[in-house]
Amino acid sequence: MTAHLIEFLTKSAAMLPVMLFTGAACWWLGRKTGLIDPGRPFNASDLRTWPFVFTMVIFVVFALVHAAASTWIGPDLAAALGAFVSIGLAPPLIARFCR
Repeated sequence: MTAHLIEFLTKSAAMLPVMLFTGAACWWLGRKTGLIDPGRPFNASDLRTWPFVFTMVIFVVFALVHAAASTWIGPDLAAALGAFVSIGLAPPLIARFCR
């Protein structure tokens, strides 16, 4: 169990900065190209209306779920599970509790 915890922590420590940089770059490029419009009302199911902090939280959720899944399930399904949770389940739940 300790080995799994250490593996999860090392994967998280390696992945979180990369995902935060990637998320910030994607959000910035979206703003720069006009795909993200801050004038629209927030909708959790529409990526174009996500504010910066909400986008960063989604990327952190993906990184942590991917690290946990690749540690305990294996790397084959980790990315799919991370994407499903971070894009499919997390936005409505986070939006629900942040209001």
